[in-house]
Amino acid sequence: MAAVTGVARASDQWRVVTRGGDLLTAPVLIEARGRRGPARRGPLLLAIGQSFRRHPRGVVGTRIEPADFGWCWWAERDDELWVQIVARPGRSRPDGWVAAAARQIPGLSEALNGATPTGEPSACAAHARFGLDRSSRAQEPALRPWRVGDAAVALDPLSGQGIYQALKSAKLVATAILSVLNGGNAALAERFVIERHEEDFLRGVRVAAEFYGQNAAHGEFWAQTAKAYEVLSVPLGRPHVAGRRIERRPTLIDGRIVEREVIVSGAHPRGVLKDALANHPGG
Repeated sequence: MAAVTGVARASDQWRVVTRGGDLLTAPVLIEARGRRGPARRGPLLLAIGQSFRRHPRGVVGTRIEPADFGWCWWAERDDELWVQIVARPGRSRPDGWVAAAARQIPGLSEALNGATPTGEPSACAAHARFGLDRSSRAQEPALRPWRVGDAAVALDPLSGQGIYQALKSAKLVATAILSVLNGGNAALAERFVIERHEEDFLRGVRVAAEFYGQNAAHGEFWAQTAKAYEVLSVPLGRPHVAGRRIERRPTLIDGRIVEREVIVSGAHPRGVLKDALANHPGG
């Protein structure tokens, strides 16, 4: 693995220069740099994690509990303990979050009894984000990189499974790239990917809004975070569908992304193929 210091498009190839001076070329560039670059994001949240050692207890399991300033997830396995706190930075010092949560959550306090920190704490962003394209939309889609994983969509950990989402995104983009390499339309494939990434983002922020809203009684943090996610739960540029209508949408058929007429409704915003509906009993 090497750090990239330069990226450029030359003719039909991407040229990538690494810090070690190596030059790599490829017809396709995949951006998988995580939570970097411009994004439409939810309320800024920070996850602080710390591992601990303690006397073996024969306990194996995980728990999630709310505090008034954030929420805590911990995992136990005999003498090992991992604690992660998600809260808003700036309200209090993150290095005090574990102790503050233990004062409010009896189960966490019991798990930490006699535990000693091991290693340095970790810190990472924990809010939902939808990556935005910084390149010119006037460029041909084939001249833009494909975003994968957190670079495309990252969910609040309270609302989604991050590893699952990253693998799902990778499979989606791989399908689109193969379609283009096999002669498919690049703009159509890009639209196919972006729309599905947007659907995942909207699902995640709606679930997050519901989870945080259910815990609004625990404090201002919960109510404000729920409200912020509710604001984000509106489709990006596509109005809510009332009733049914026919649209031409990118559709995956036999491994190729092609444009077909679909019937779009509130229950099926992605659309259902007209032919499939016509051939369905009672369709």
